Amino acid sequence: MRIGILQTGETPPGLREKYGRYPQMFVALFARAGVAAEWGVFDVRRRRFPKRPAEFDGFIITGSRHGVYEPLPWIPLLMEQIQTLHRLRVPMVGVCFGHQAIAQALGGRVVQSPKGWGAGLQKWDILRKAEWMKNTPRRLSLLSCHQDQVVRQPRGAVRLFSSGFCANAGFMMGSRVFTLQGHPEFTAEFSRALTRRRSGDLPPAVCRAALATAGGRHDGELCAKWMGAFFAAAAK
Repeated sequence: MRIGILQTGETPPGLREKYGRYPQMFVALFARAGVAAEWGVFDVRRRRFPKRPAEFDGFIITGSRHGVYEPLPWIPLLMEQIQTLHRLRVPMVGVCFGHQAIAQALGGRVVQSPKGWGAGLQKWDILRKAEWMKNTPRRLSLLSCHQDQVVRQPRGAVRLFSSGFCANAGFMMGSRVFTLQGHPEFTAEFSRALTRRRSGDLPPAVCRAALATAGGRHDGELCAKWMGAFFAAAAK
């Protein structure tokens, strides 16, 4: 299986030396989950995109500190790339910002939510189960750090995960799109370090809750198995 990573963000300085960059986190996650893959990394912030996307079994779009609505020159290019991949029926997985970028590019809407920050361990009800979602629990638990939310899904999207705080926390579109608001690639240690790093942005109560919950059981490795099965199913 050959997977491309569209890198849209960077681990903060002071953390990347210990925890690695976001693409490295996905590589490590898949290894922990026992999902074999070859990887290609494209830093879209530097306008690096795959020249032959059909050579990949699919792409993962990473998280980012940016919002999809920000006036940055690479974001419209990313939107065009997502639309191209969708038109070519190349499978995509979106994580956090990637989830929001896919939604926005395909006709949904993303805003900075008035509900504020979701940080630490977050839980969502699982509303639907795709064929490739094996060993599905009743609720999905993932580490998170986001303020933006998808407030309108693209037409044809099927909502997978939802909570009172984040109604559109993941969706699928046919057999070629799968998104998650949470971060399966995060570890508890990194989540705590990131929360401390962003403590000036987070309300004190949110920060305390995020630090307290980060060590709880989460479904990161299960999501990696889902991603691997999603890409494999799309390739058939």
